[in-house]
Amino acid sequence: MDRSGPHGKDAPHSEKKVCFVATDLKLLIDLLYGLSLRPDCNYVKYGTAARDGMYLGRCFMQTDAAAAELCGQLKSHGRLMVSIQDDDFFNVHREGPETTGGCGIWDDWPFEAATVDEVYRRAFGRPDEAAMVAAVRASGAPCVSLVAGHAAGEPWVRGVLVGHVLLSPVTIDHREEPRGLGLAPLAVVPERQRRDIGTQLVRAALRRARVLGYAYVVVLGDPRYYGRFGFVPASRFGLRYEEGVPDEAFMALPLHEEGLQGARGVVRYLPAFSASARDDGPV
Repeated sequence: MDRSGPHGKDAPHSEKKVCFVATDLKLLIDLLYGLSLRPDCNYVKYGTAARDGMYLGRCFMQTDAAAAELCGQLKSHGRLMVSIQDDDFFNVHREGPETTGGCGIWDDWPFEAATVDEVYRRAFGRPDEAAMVAAVRASGAPCVSLVAGHAAGEPWVRGVLVGHVLLSPVTIDHREEPRGLGLAPLAVVPERQRRDIGTQLVRAALRRARVLGYAYVVVLGDPRYYGRFGFVPASRFGLRYEEGVPDEAFMALPLHEEGLQGARGVVRYLPAFSASARDDGPV
């Protein structure tokens, strides 16, 4: 949904967008309606479908200075998460096939469940990971779930799904705080592997986790692969996997400076996970 301001969406405006995340749709709509009346506003946009229990909105202002001022004014709002994004934030998903394999990264949707399941079956050659993703969906747990779509070298067009990544809630010794996520599973179809698609999926998922306010992410996998994203052995933070695995294989990444401060104990995944299906395949 969108609403034009005094200047309209076709008039020149700042490439910096003031972005909002709220759990109350009415609050978000009322706020954006008011912002659309400002003389320095071009237009506002918002979604009426919740993602991870949250509603997203954007406000497009005339100038960079106006966008920064608005963000500063609303930063302390008790019921909103406010940030500024610009086109550079998305350029990593808009590069040509040389670095991304011609793929864009998108939120997945319920109607794509069967296609996502097929991605995992083809990538792993077994049904385990597809069943795990289906079980996580059925649990209703809030997740970060993204797909890679290939559209003949046009990464900004949603096309045939060729990859998927899932981040789902974890706890430390069954405690709910700090809020953490486990990265698993991750897959790319065989003919599109080793083209940086898995890398783009992981980067986008970690960015989303930060925007949603999560504190840390853990993963069980290849340290050579995940080390590129900043993951280090979870034992450095006093964290342990539920079962015996090599120390370097279970890793953690704080999403902000205090993300794992004071965290100690065994990391617990959702019951939907099995010990044999938390690692990733070739990406």
